[in-house]
Amino acid sequence: MLAGCGPGLSEGREGFGTAAGDEVGESGSESETETETETESETETETETETETETETETETETETETETETETETETGPSCTVDVELGDAASLEWFDTIEATPSEYTLECGGFGSEKTFGWTAPAAGEYRIETFGATLDVVLGLLGDCEGPELACNEDIGPWTLDARLIRNFAAGESAVFVVDSLFPGTEGEFGLRVSTSDCPEQVLSGPLPIQVNGSTVGASDEYGSQSICGGTDTGDHAYAFTAPEAGTYTFDTIGSSYETSLWAFEGLCGTDIIDCNHGFDGPTSFLSLELGAGETVTVAVDGWFGAEGDYTLNVRKLEEVPASCPEQVLPSVVPLDVDGTTVGAANDFSDECGGEIAGDRSYRYTAPEAGTYSFSTVGSGFDTTLSLGSSCGDAAPLCNDDIDWFTTDSRLVVDLGAGESIILVVDGHTPTPGPFELHVETISCANESAPSTTSWTLEGSTSAGFDKVGSPCGGDAAPDWVVEWTAPESGTFRISTVGSSYDTALHARVGGCNGSVMACNDDGTGSGAGGVGFASLIEVQAVAGQSVFIAVDGKGSDAGDFVLSLERACDPLAPDCPRGETCGRDGDTFVCQPGPPLSEGEACGGLFCGASCGLCEPGAVCVSGLDHPACGVSCCDRSCDLDAPDCGPGEVCTPALGGVEAAPWHGDVGFCL
Repeated sequence: MLAGCGPGLSEGREGFGTAAGDEVGESGSESETETETETESETETETETETETETETETETETETETETETETETETGPSCTVDVELGDAASLEWFDTIEATPSEYTLECGGFGSEKTFGWTAPAAGEYRIETFGATLDVVLGLLGDCEGPELACNEDIGPWTLDARLIRNFAAGESAVFVVDSLFPGTEGEFGLRVSTSDCPEQVLSGPLPIQVNGSTVGASDEYGSQSICGGTDTGDHAYAFTAPEAGTYTFDTIGSSYETSLWAFEGLCGTDIIDCNHGFDGPTSFLSLELGAGETVTVAVDGWFGAEGDYTLNVRKLEEVPASCPEQVLPSVVPLDVDGTTVGAANDFSDECGGEIAGDRSYRYTAPEAGTYSFSTVGSGFDTTLSLGSSCGDAAPLCNDDIDWFTTDSRLVVDLGAGESIILVVDGHTPTPGPFELHVETISCANESAPSTTSWTLEGSTSAGFDKVGSPCGGDAAPDWVVEWTAPESGTFRISTVGSSYDTALHARVGGCNGSVMACNDDGTGSGAGGVGFASLIEVQAVAGQSVFIAVDGKGSDAGDFVLSLERACDPLAPDCPRGETCGRDGDTFVCQPGPPLSEGEACGGLFCGASCGLCEPGAVCVSGLDHPACGVSCCDRSCDLDAPDCGPGEVCTPALGGVEAAPWHGDVGFCL
């Protein structure tokens, strides 16, 4: 262990310092006789003094030169500072220690705000070394410094998401010294840890040459270089690491198709880095898969590992996804409807993938041109494997629509889209897993809407989604549930409230304009407050429509839920500009306002319960029902003068305050306030 900083004096040089002048003086005029003249004495004394002074100067210069040489030598051979523990120069070692809650001296780039322990170490030979903590009882950060004063060369906070330990892998030159800092992530924490230094075999191989690349190996008896306690496994399991540099920018895939055991795959930044980019286990049974977006010349390290102790023979495949597959489309379909096509993905190339799957499965691509305008259904019902289906405008564009399973109980796929006469699309039949098989592709036209609602401002319909299928999907649930679409034409412009209060299952509800694939106007899974009738599984939306506009309302289900539904529509209103029919008043109903029949109440009168939901009373025009939670002077609730938060017109000393406090109101009701 180093005891201090800086060089000491060389042996035999003690005393060469500020007393040198006194020593010179003592060897001067005492040797001269008293009869010598004063001039001769002064001359000899000055001569001797100058001679000794020159000698002393040369000696001091030599001393300083030797001292600087010693300092340079110490700087080259190790850190010229004090560390807590000097580990020496062993290529393989383990050290057990404790971090106590003492003041922090280091804060590393990747964290470490608590106390720490520092270790000095020198590489005995050139090569790659792994420095890591193990068995830590506190969350540690591991830093690598060139010296106690820096610079910081590397830092790691966690090996994986579920571990407290850290790891660094780095190349060292023979005789190169470094300081390891084991820091606690959080201040005031204490605990034990082990520190291990060992040589590393990373990378096992550098992957190069034309793509695709395939390598075979075995993890039986391999050392555990990269495994950690995480969702991807790898703890106490041998692994092999491969370095790969992207020859050009693009999407590269890595998989273990053909391996004999349950693998896991890791991707790390740089050459044998420790920062995890991604990991995967169980993509399809024992197969693991990673897809990485890499820049030209970017290097990653991919480790083939095992799922919690699994080991065996593996195959690692690397390929680049082409932006425009040369074989697309493989076939042009007849421009007729209905149309049935039989095919197989056995022996097909893997040219496509999308967010629904297909990353490691063969696929078939088709061009289809709609013979007439309409709503088209494309499905793989009756196929012999787990399909995915995607649809795009051209081979080089990302598919805007895709589907894996029609519902949770089938592996068939279906897409519904509106097409114009003569409009062409690219269809891709792909696989969710690597297993290929025969498929059936069906093309047919369907009606987007299952039924039409009355073109009135208030109506109620009842039905069931159990016999339907997923035609339109939903941005707030219903991706795997059958739906029922109702087309309604607005008889006048205004805001309308649509709900599924009274339905027998967990509904999802949304509205679109422009057909089944048009833009979404509003979407809701579970309505909030008493505005949904107090039924948490019912759905509630508000839409703004103009007279003559067709709105497609889709009753869907949460997840794959289906059942009997009640769908109702009524006219909402704006209390700042009420326009309800004669005999009705714009009254508050939970987080919205609707036209309701009944006599209105005057300003100051009690108008409902504390939360002022479905039981809110009706206030006269120019007033709004306010909960006592927002207006303490009201008591439980009362009608108070309304105001526009965007243009308040309250009296002196009054403040325009939000009237819908505590609820999530529709955007067009966000300006409703009351004068407080």
